[in-house]
Amino acid sequence: MAGPGTIPPKISDFVLYAERSVYLGEQNKVADGDIGIHAIAVASFGTQLKVGVESSVEGCRLYSPSVSLGRNVAAGIIQTNWRQDDGIPLGSLAPFPAAVMPPLPLVPAFQSGGSDVSVEQGQTVASRRGNTVLLSWWGEHCN
Repeated sequence: MAGPGTIPPKISDFVLYAERSVYLGEQNKVADGDIGIHAIAVASFGTQLKVGVESSVEGCRLYSPSVSLGRNVAAGIIQTNWRQDDGIPLGSLAPFPAAVMPPLPLVPAFQSGGSDVSVEQGQTVASRRGNTVLLSWWGEHCN
């Protein structure tokens, strides 16, 4: 359950939300929406949410069982059980609220002819919160 005074997140709060992992590369900027992981993976899986060096996620809440931040990352509120900042393990100020994380949206079966979203290096793409898209960028992906 969420801590006292916290409101459980809604699926429409997220700009990135995945079952097991999200990796943001270097110099990314995410604003006006949260980033989260739905499920706790086995310990051998490794860090579930990684934010690359010199990225900005300070306008977001990060929800993940484990979070690793690269060098010079500007971050907002982080709810996690394990946090690493620039390679240094740190304690958590707010635990990952596993029991109140929203279910992943049901995605209809893939049908060809639709338009995927692909983000090239140095490019900016906007999507409204709550939209479900297949997203890939320079070979990285969400799973």
